[in-house]
Amino acid sequence: MVLALLLVPLVVQAEAQQGKVVDPNGAAIAGATVTAGNRTTLTDAAGHYRIEGSEAIKVRAPGYARSLPATSGDTVRLTPLLPKALYLTVYGIGAPFLRDPALEVIQTNRLNALVVDLKGDRGLIPYPSAVPLAQKAGATKLRTIPDLQQLVASLKARNLYLIARIVVFKDDLLVGLRPDWAVRSGRAVWKDREGLAWIDPFVKEAWDYSLAVAEEAAAAGFDEIQFDYVRFPDATGLSFSQGATEATRVQAITSFLREARRRLAPYNVFTAVDVFGYA
Repeated sequence: MVLALLLVPLVVQAEAQQGKVVDPNGAAIAGATVTAGNRTTLTDAAGHYRIEGSEAIKVRAPGYARSLPATSGDTVRLTPLLPKALYLTVYGIGAPFLRDPALEVIQTNRLNALVVDLKGDRGLIPYPSAVPLAQKAGATKLRTIPDLQQLVASLKARNLYLIARIVVFKDDLLVGLRPDWAVRSGRAVWKDREGLAWIDPFVKEAWDYSLAVAEEAAAAGFDEIQFDYVRFPDATGLSFSQGATEATRVQAITSFLREARRRLAPYNVFTAVDVFGYA
């Protein structure tokens, strides 16, 4: 009988955590995102949340800075934040003669944020990424950020809100490695007005590349991930891996963004999408 009892699996009920999210004046913040591990929930109209899991609570809401980890029962007070940023490309972030004047402009004009290319328009990734495809595609051949975490720490010391820009479906280097993932014109790989190839957004296998870079940025301490070129090319007569109707295109982009939200949930980062830019 004792042995039989030992063989019965124990069901451990996850303990729920709850609390309230408010602004500096104590007013409730509705719709704030609360994270515990890889679980997320939203606060209700009264600012209350309830979430399963024993991990530290992290909170974010549009218009506010991210909270420090909190524990169950805490009233989390978020600080208002309106990012006012400058933008540095893959080249600009690593060149002192460009980066240092930009940081001076930020300080002089009381800006509080910096956008940094971590996967640029030409597919370049300026730091030593551990993502295997980045190395195979030659995306890390131009290394302007020797140590990503060290860079983040130095910029955070200036109290900057950091935004990682990641170009998604416009990626000539990745197409060079995986032409089977490319947008095509007839049988040929299609290229835009800059002579750059694009990834077919229907190819879910290709999504992991940009999302893995986003995870590296989030783990390094970036506050926000800005996905750029999250769209289909605006040219006509193109071929994709499946029929490209309005409904299927919307479904593909929506699914990518859902997957991004799921993958980035444990990091409690903000995500933004920029679909503009010519093809």
